[in-house]
Formats: sequence, C-alpha cells, structure tokens
Amino acid sequence: MCRTIGGWLGALGLGLMLMTGTAVLAQDTVRIRGTIEKVAGDVYSVRTRDDKLVMLKLAPSAGVAASVKSSLSDIRPGLYIGIAALAQADGSLRALEAHIFDETMGGTAEGHRARRC
Repeated sequence: MCRTIGGWLGALGLGLMLMTGTAVLAQDTVRIRGTIEKVAGDVYSVRTRDDKLVMLKLAPSAGVAASVKSSLSDIRPGLYIGIAALAQADGSLRALEAHIFDETMGGTAEGHRARRC
C-alpha cells in the first residue's frame, strides 16, 4: 500500500520544463512515475519505472507527491483513501492497492475511473 503526500507524483508534469529545453504548455499534462533521486533547487532527478533518469524543472506552482510504505493497520476511520481496482469478468471490482491521501486532499478526484499503469 502507499501513503500519498501532498498530491500525485504523476502531476509533476503540470507546468514543468524538461531540461532538454522543451517547454511543456500549461494545458498539457505529463505523468511521470518513478523515484526522486535528487533535488537541486527546482530541478528534480527522477528515475522512472523503466530505469530512465529524467531531469525536471518544476514551475513554482507544481505539485509533488511521494509514496511511503504503509500497512492495512494504517487505515482508520476518517482518512481519505483511494483503492485501485481491476474489473472482473462478473462486473465486480478486485482491489489491487490502497492509497492513504494527505488530509488536505479530502474530497478531490472522487469517483471511479480507469486505472492508469
């Protein structure tokens, strides 16, 4: 399970500029999933899931989130949680993972939508 802090790591791309000099427009969303290896000012070095090192320069308004290992016992009444689930042949959903969100994110992005890998 993951505890999410402050927003989605995947939302890093909103307003970021790739170090190659290519600007990402504010209406574009770039999702990057990986591990932050180094932070130097507003430049983040992120190792992606496919082992590529990506250098990101974040806009001052960019959101960053991190995941930390949690257990089922960390889930308690009153927390804002999200469950990633996979549709089964009978139409039911099978839970894959749970995310415990920061309390400031309560009520955001509620509902069900397709899972992004």
